[in-house]
Amino acid sequence: MHRQQGITLGGFLVVAVILAFGALLAFKVIPHYLEFWAIKKTMTATVRDPTLQEASVAEIRSAFDKRADIDNITAVKGRDIAVSKEGGALVLSTSYQVKVPLFANVSLLIDFSYSTR
Repeated sequence: MHRQQGITLGGFLVVAVILAFGALLAFKVIPHYLEFWAIKKTMTATVRDPTLQEASVAEIRSAFDKRADIDNITAVKGRDIAVSKEGGALVLSTSYQVKVPLFANVSLLIDFSYSTR
């Protein structure tokens, strides 16, 4: 006689619940990370723009807002960006939080921070 091998129904349900929770978490969190990467890309492009090296803070923030509109960035606006110069180089930095509702009264709070230093 051959002994049967495989997964039981209970084991399958446990694995299915874990995978469903992981998928729920991924579907809720990934868009916020994609937006953060777009913010990083936009801030880096703004810093590297040679026409903005001697621009005013208002012009730099306006340039960021224009680029952010193209990339559909909503989490950070130009007014949320700190503009400074370090060693003659333009430096932009920002920090923000995102509260991601998961289910019922359970949420995930993610802190994002980036500086072009």
